[in-house]
Amino acid sequence: MRSGDIPRALALYDQARANGLDSAELHNNRGVALHAAENDALAVAAYEQAIERNPGFAQAWLNLGSARRGLGDLGGALTAIRRAVEIEPAWADAHTHLLFLQNYRAEIAPEAAKADALSFSRMAAGGVRSLERHHNDPDPDRRLKVGLVSADFHEHPVARFLLPLLRASDVNRVRFHAYSNGNRPDRTTDQLRVAIPDWTDITALNDEAVAQRIVDDCIDVLFDLSGHTDRNRHTAS
Repeated sequence: MRSGDIPRALALYDQARANGLDSAELHNNRGVALHAAENDALAVAAYEQAIERNPGFAQAWLNLGSARRGLGDLGGALTAIRRAVEIEPAWADAHTHLLFLQNYRAEIAPEAAKADALSFSRMAAGGVRSLERHHNDPDPDRRLKVGLVSADFHEHPVARFLLPLLRASDVNRVRFHAYSNGNRPDRTTDQLRVAIPDWTDITALNDEAVAQRIVDDCIDVLFDLSGHTDRNRHTAS
């Protein structure tokens, strides 16, 4: 699996099953391989077998939700992911999957979605260390420093929306700083780097180091452009 040889991985998992191995971990790992092979129907069956053997296996519940989402079963996906959150209430990744998927279910009441968001907020804020107070120059006439955190500074809707805004901004009034958590640079990344000369690659930095860098850069306003999407920085462990 780690080398990317999915067919061989599946063959070995099947061989292990034929040799009598029947653990929840085996079925879950086989589901991961099936999902990587874009066979979510069989992946769902594998995850369900894992859960049957260990109903408290939060990772299998989360994986089941992802596979059901791949099949278009958003209701079933939400049910599975919510179960993962119930089993591991401090697991940020499960929360972020739940909150992201809720955007695609019109029947979810706003109050319920808000309650889930606040639940995540309380959990996430519990481990946050308070940083020193900002000592930015309060002069209202100076140029504002605006930070942008994202993993999508490449060919992506976020970048497409961002580029026109950057090009239309008044560089005499606003100075943008990019904090990139992405790992897929392309031609769009090059365009963004021209528009945002102050660029920091944060992929190798932990959250505390990133926060300190933002403080050191004297950022006045910070925008998180990732939300609950892939490689966001507010669900890091």
